[in-house]
Amino acid sequence: MTISAESKNGKLSDTPIGEMFSKIYKPATGYRIKYGVFTEKISEIKGSERSSFFDEPSEQQVAERQREAAEQLVNINQEERDRRSAVGSVGLVLTAGIAAFMLTNGVDGLARASIIFPLNLSLGFLLSGATGL
Repeated sequence: MTISAESKNGKLSDTPIGEMFSKIYKPATGYRIKYGVFTEKISEIKGSERSSFFDEPSEQQVAERQREAAEQLVNINQEERDRRSAVGSVGLVLTAGIAAFMLTNGVDGLARASIIFPLNLSLGFLLSGATGL
């Protein structure tokens, strides 16, 4: 048995992974993704961010944004990239603190190996912020 991300009409939404994401993150339902894993209700967005979020871009602006995203190979905006970078940086500091605690308090090797989980999570957020993916 093989699992493939291909679909009959070429749309990712028709694949098992695409179906899962469309159930979890329903498009155009009044929410946006924040910090990579959470959602935020659009009505809770405040101030100038809200007005710029709801401004309908012209066709030329849409085309320009799509061109820039294709050139830069990104699918998240700079604001979200900055948030993810901040979360990754804080996570790395906390991970380093946990690792230092483990080393100075004689925690055994197998337990120290568990540091890989927060380390990978932190690095994932940092890389997502750096690459825009």
